Amino acid sequence: MIDKTLKQERKDLIWLLEEGGRSPSLEDLENFKDDHEIILKATYILPEAISCATDDLKNSRRFILKILKKNGLSLEFVIKEFQSDPEYVLEAVKNTGMALKYADKKLKSDRDIVLAAIHQNGNVIKYADEKFKNDRNIILKAVENQGSALEYLDQSFKSDEEIVLTAISRNGLNLKYASNKLKDDSDFVLKAITKNVDSIKHINEKFKTDRDFVLRAVNSSPRSFRYIYENFNNDRDIVLTAVKHGDNLKYVSEDFKDDKEIVLKALDDKGGHTLDLASENLKNNRDIVLKAVKSNGMNLRYAADKFKKDREVFLEAIKTDVDMFNPYHHPDGCVFKDDEEIMLIALRQFGHSLEYADTTLQSNRNFILKAVKQGSRVSNHSLLRYCDEKFLSDKEIMVEAIKSDWEAYELVHPNIKKSKEIVKAFNEH
Repeated sequence: MIDKTLKQERKDLIWLLEEGGRSPSLEDLENFKDDHEIILKATYILPEAISCATDDLKNSRRFILKILKKNGLSLEFVIKEFQSDPEYVLEAVKNTGMALKYADKKLKSDRDIVLAAIHQNGNVIKYADEKFKNDRNIILKAVENQGSALEYLDQSFKSDEEIVLTAISRNGLNLKYASNKLKDDSDFVLKAITKNVDSIKHINEKFKTDRDFVLRAVNSSPRSFRYIYENFNNDRDIVLTAVKHGDNLKYVSEDFKDDKEIVLKALDDKGGHTLDLASENLKNNRDIVLKAVKSNGMNLRYAADKFKKDREVFLEAIKTDVDMFNPYHHPDGCVFKDDEEIMLIALRQFGHSLEYADTTLQSNRNFILKAVKQGSRVSNHSLLRYCDEKFLSDKEIMVEAIKSDWEAYELVHPNIKKSKEIVKAFNEH
């Protein structure tokens, strides 16, 4: 009975270790101290699992090597012999760089081990021997891997432009670890912003009120405007530079959201919702709306409703946003669903656009033949799901459909599926 209960307990524990549900505890391992499989699986979740093992397992070189390859942090819980063995420490740091923290002091000065640890996690530079904290090549490797390693470096390296910019390239927020000397240098800060715009979150406050600096910043990185716009959202020169990134239109003054020149400049960014940020007045301006939909068809969603019935505007919009046919955007019905030219443009993008076409087009043989011949950028065969079913038995249409999209073969009517024309088209595709 005891064996049966223990077997079930083991089975449940294996499931817990493999499938989860809750994190296992050391108490769960109490009855399995000599169970290789259980201890090894538990190690992946609990690095301290080895501390529950029998002395035989704790001293087994082969088993400990497996443990460290599975979770390097288990190095903290193995016997001292393994913490001072280069082979075992190397395997541990290859798995988890932070395992270097638990290595014997002499191995923290082993170049190969430290490099392997840094390759896995640059932040382990803080546990390396002091000599490596003054080794520029090692330091560069550390910040290349993990920019936040800059936090643990000597002040002299926090003033090293190359090292700091390398750290910033990984994460702009690492500017906060740079020396005050660099953070007070406007030219360097601009380099940092250009390298990674997030670094602007840690610039000196004085720069946010410096017009020359702000203009240079948004010129080198327009996205930076969102963090420094407060004092300059009504400055025409700065705003015109900033709206090269269309989303910045949301941060400019209300007057500028109604400024045709500024909004047109923002629309050059081809953002899908830039028009939404413009004034209601400009959403009613045909020149603005036409430029907006040429930039990105999605902008038609934010234009005045009258433009959804303007053929030229709608035709331009549909070139990049076939979803504008969706009834959601046309409560009273889309007036162009029976327009052959517009629908063919939509079908050139997505085959499923035929779903929104008028039934007169869905059942028009000449139109369907044109559609399958021109093909679609995506899912040409899907238009066959929305055309009149009779065309699935039309050899000419189905042959042309298969030529442009082999998946159309699956939709061929059984009556003609084995015909030589259909089989040939499929084999040649």
